[in-house]
Amino acid sequence: MRRATLTRATRETRIVVRLALEGRGRHDVKTGVRFLDHMLELVARHGGFDLRLSADGDLDVTSITPWRTRAWRSAKRCRQRSDRAAASTARAIS
Repeated sequence: MRRATLTRATRETRIVVRLALEGRGRHDVKTGVRFLDHMLELVARHGGFDLRLSADGDLDVTSITPWRTRAWRSAKRCRQRSDRAAASTARAIS
């Protein structure tokens, strides 16, 4: 049977994952984020593998992370550029 156990520990968190690919869809998931628990449980159940996952530590994360803010700003600049290019093309055609 193909199995794996992985552990990741940082100063803020500790994550332990046990996975058996040829399983029965059994799961024991405790991340502290109920929606994430639910989604991982569904993947294990419908994927037919056994998953045990526990995550402890800092769950206090902000909803807007710096990378997300940069991505939004970049997307806004791209939209502005394409709008200007479209307006310029429309003027050239008319």
